Amino acid sequence: MLEHYVEQQPAVLMDEAVKAVKDVAILTASELKLAEELIQPLKPLKTITALMSTETSPSVPMILPLQKMLLKSMVPRHEDRATIKEAKPSPKTRKEADPDLKNYLQRATALHPRFKSLPFLDDASCLQLYRDLTIKILEHEQQGQCSEEGQAGRSTEPRKESSSPP
Repeated sequence: MLEHYVEQQPAVLMDEAVKAVKDVAILTASELKLAEELIQPLKPLKTITALMSTETSPSVPMILPLQKMLLKSMVPRHEDRATIKEAKPSPKTRKEADPDLKNYLQRATALHPRFKSLPFLDDASCLQLYRDLTIKILEHEQQGQCSEEGQAGRSTEPRKESSSPP
């Protein structure tokens, strides 16, 4: 929206109907320059919003890569003006995610074919995540085999007929 305002302001100001109105609020040159500078840090938000709204079924594995991309883009740079630095959240104000939620998002992302490489994780974290996933899969497989054996054992037992009252 800010981008459209900056693009359209010269055309709007040239409109005769706008010139006739005395109380039209317009940005000063310094405000317009600041608005133009704010467009760049806000672009990742626009990109993510467009991406999520165009997806027919946004999925959990998309959350973590997009979050990491957004946080990376919001890191204040030394060349940023003071106002731009203030607009970006400081690392101190960022709340760390619940460890269970973080673990769930990492596992979901690792299992998705599109995000298997996990570029937002360091090598040690990536290795640990895949180890944990392997252990969970093996545990699940063992439980499945145990329940199949239990069901197979029950099916060989003769069934007792139960009588129900008429």
